[in-house]
Amino acid sequence: MNCNFLITGLLAVIASSSGIGAHAQNRDVEKYNNYYIVNHDKSGAIKETVHTFYEGHEYLFALSNGLLDEFRVDERKIPADNYASYNGVINAIRKQLAKDQLEESRDRGKRVHEQDFQANVNTHFTLNEVNNVHSETRFDQEQTHTSQTLTGIGHKNVDADQTMMSNMINDLIKDGIVSSQKELMSVTLSATEMTVNEKKLPSAIFNRYKEKYSTWAAGNFSYGGNQQNHSGIHIRKRNH
Repeated sequence: MNCNFLITGLLAVIASSSGIGAHAQNRDVEKYNNYYIVNHDKSGAIKETVHTFYEGHEYLFALSNGLLDEFRVDERKIPADNYASYNGVINAIRKQLAKDQLEESRDRGKRVHEQDFQANVNTHFTLNEVNNVHSETRFDQEQTHTSQTLTGIGHKNVDADQTMMSNMINDLIKDGIVSSQKELMSVTLSATEMTVNEKKLPSAIFNRYKEKYSTWAAGNFSYGGNQQNHSGIHIRKRNH
């Protein structure tokens, strides 16, 4: 009888990716667990050791170059002549090792997939943050543009008011109500009356100015030519 029992297929399924190293799993002794160790001796021979707990028994395999040269069950060394009677156990362990290796491979692939997924999520989140910053920047730029536009409109409105005020002063001088701009201290114009230097104007004159300066009349317009020692034209509109 050949006393060397070849179980290379058993070890191949639990060999580490480097070919030399240690593989260990810690489980309850009533369940399957194992460790696998590979070494090279000085002669170059490959020394392999498999230690397992399977169905309540402890098994140890020691091999040299793939050939079984030591086999122990519950720490009892089994003679080489009896190796063949343990073929069923060896095959069962080999299947369990293969199953565990497959599960480990799947778990490893799942972890890699989850890591890749998380990396994609992080990248997507970062891109969203960048997009949000860009959106906020565009929003700020739009607000700035809007403010500039409104400022421009405001300047245009002020210019228009100044022009209209100059026209009103000229009309007041032409109508002989004041002799010059310097004489004009105040003007008010509403939908019901008009005053110049705090004096109410006749209805005929008021109606003419109300029609010509209807926008101001609707807004209760007032003007101070020299209010609070500030020279120049100052316009104030009072809305209801």
